[in-house]
Amino acid sequence: MSGYDIEEYRRIIRAQALGSTAKYPLIETRITSREIKRIIANEWGIKLPEPYKYFKHNNCIPCFKAGKRDWYKVWRYYPERFYKAKEMEELIGKTVFKDTSLTELEVKWKRMENLSFERMIQNEIP
Repeated sequence: MSGYDIEEYRRIIRAQALGSTAKYPLIETRITSREIKRIIANEWGIKLPEPYKYFKHNNCIPCFKAGKRDWYKVWRYYPERFYKAKEMEELIGKTVFKDTSLTELEVKWKRMENLSFERMIQNEIP
């Protein structure tokens, strides 16, 4: 049995290509992740873990297989974990991404936040 839902079709195709014969009950019933979370929270009364506020998953934070968008969320909402990962990059001399380091991404994200703040202020001043 697998917990993949209809939004994870690519993962299922990949698993099947590798010979998986798992059953996919969420696919068969066509339930989305959003609906599953709604049922858990509203009908069962179970509070979802905090990472669901920011991520579609509750995987490790940070997940080293994640893309830059998820790493931005780690930087934004879990800075202590981001800085630990950044420190490890510097220590071992390898980066998470082929084309950039977490340090370089942080500079870019800080610049983006400053620009957004400046634009917000400029729009508020008559």
